[in-house]
Amino acid sequence: MRISMLKVALAATAAFGMTGCATLGSQGGPHSLDLLRRALTTPVDVLVSQASQNEGRAQYALAIVYEYGLHSAPVDRAKAAELKRAAIAPHGTMPITQYIVGLNGKPGRTAIINVPRYDVTVFEGQANDLCAEALNVGAATDDAYDKCRGAKIFHDLQRLWTEQQGNSGFATQK
Repeated sequence: MRISMLKVALAATAAFGMTGCATLGSQGGPHSLDLLRRALTTPVDVLVSQASQNEGRAQYALAIVYEYGLHSAPVDRAKAAELKRAAIAPHGTMPITQYIVGLNGKPGRTAIINVPRYDVTVFEGQANDLCAEALNVGAATDDAYDKCRGAKIFHDLQRLWTEQQGNSGFATQK
């Protein structure tokens, strides 16, 4: 009896661990700056098209564009906030098959658990926002380097930031 209870506890622990992994975004991680890089390198019309198809990562990148007026886009903080809320909301579910161990000699069974799927986690969004704020200030300080995960990344993104603050991004990529 005691061994069966241990198996149940281990199965439940495995299920919760798998659920946590499944809810992370498909790209990047909690400290990834991919969203900011996408906002700086992708034309606005492409981001608008992708965001209108409910793609969370494009929604967040577009929010950064509108928040800071990148690619000569108009600054629209209300629209940026709306896009960020949409980006961090669940975008469907992901089914996970869970095996439930049988007790007292009874056979086990499987169950399908649908967990929410997030394209962008709150933590990834916050990491991108902190770096964007540092780039907007423009000062190359230790604090800015920390927010952008190092001096090299800060300077690479700062170069892109400077280029995109005045360039029109409404034309498609060639």
